[in-house]
Amino acid sequence: MKTLLLLLFLLLLPIKTYSAVIEKIEIIGLKWTKEKFVRRELLFKEGDNFSKEKLKNSIRNLLNTHLFYKITPEVKEKDGKVTVVLKTKERFPIVPIPKFRAKTNRAFKTGIEIRDYNFRGMGNHIFLGLTKWFKNEHSERNFYINSMFYRIIKDRIDVGITLNFFNSYNNVFTKDNKVLGNYDLKSFKANVYMIEYLDLEKIRRLMLSFRPEINKYSNWIESTNQYYLSLGFTVDKTTDMVYYTEGSFYSFYIDFAEPNLSTVFTGSLIGTYSNSLKRGNINTLSFGGSVGTKIGYSGNGFLLDSGIPGYVSDKVKGKRFFNFKIFYRLALINKTVFIKPTIAGGDAFSNIPDNFLISPGFEVEAFWARLVDGIIRFKIFKGIGSGSDVQTSLKLGFRW
Repeated sequence: MKTLLLLLFLLLLPIKTYSAVIEKIEIIGLKWTKEKFVRRELLFKEGDNFSKEKLKNSIRNLLNTHLFYKITPEVKEKDGKVTVVLKTKERFPIVPIPKFRAKTNRAFKTGIEIRDYNFRGMGNHIFLGLTKWFKNEHSERNFYINSMFYRIIKDRIDVGITLNFFNSYNNVFTKDNKVLGNYDLKSFKANVYMIEYLDLEKIRRLMLSFRPEINKYSNWIESTNQYYLSLGFTVDKTTDMVYYTEGSFYSFYIDFAEPNLSTVFTGSLIGTYSNSLKRGNINTLSFGGSVGTKIGYSGNGFLLDSGIPGYVSDKVKGKRFFNFKIFYRLALINKTVFIKPTIAGGDAFSNIPDNFLISPGFEVEAFWARLVDGIIRFKIFKGIGSGSDVQTSLKLGFRW
């Protein structure tokens, strides 16, 4: 009896397992990215016990920086010690993007944007852009700088700064369908934001943003200064698999504004959800939606845009909205050209839901995996019902 009790006691004792210790980490193939950047994204270091789960999540971390189009791990074990080898292939980090748009009156806009997604080899972003209209009586010009410094504070906080300068001349001012005169405009917009990663996998994130907007008109129109403060929380479980993205994402944002329209604040509250499921080799089924409402001041200014395609602007703006989108992303030519038949819809309204809007459409996109940018995208949507419109676009998109 004592022997049986002793055996039972030993069986119930927790069994401690010993993992091989990581002796060395080798990173191969880096051209533009610094090795310390890669090591910072890893969830393990030399001296830790080896874990397949941490290796898998570390590769996810690296892929989600969008700086790599291929990462091949190799694990070598000898005498209870492990060497982890990561063979990397990087995307081109610096991309020049030509800008062009034409109107039926022969006016056209042209410009250039230079994007560096890996400034100083540490995943920082520096974007510079300049556009100008030609054969256009307003002579519109726009210059902007967009910078983001990745994990610059305590290795877990991003800091971003965006500056936008815009001016135009001889604009027509109308009120109640009456032309009151012409005016010039000089506009300055900025955005200063911080993103804090709440876990090593960068799944849960907090965001804080401050956005001043200063508009200076001709002498006979009063200038306006507006200030916005945004708070956000996101849970990002997506993984960039280079040729497709899988996983879920949801966010919650609250935006406060201190505009000239009212002595009290106005703002908005928006929640979003999306999910992408793998179907077959590289095809995906994706779905999602968002809901939003104005808060505070309830005047007719600062209406929310529901983002529903295929309708005139009056139909898609309101004090509240909900929208949805469902699409199937299907590979047409290997891993280069994809088509996305889509159903989008929702409602933008003031008090209670009124017009349910439906818009079928499709997108065609083509890209080269080695480019961090470089997607050519064509899309067309046609609304069904009152206020419907046919909307098409052809542009160089951004897979970011």
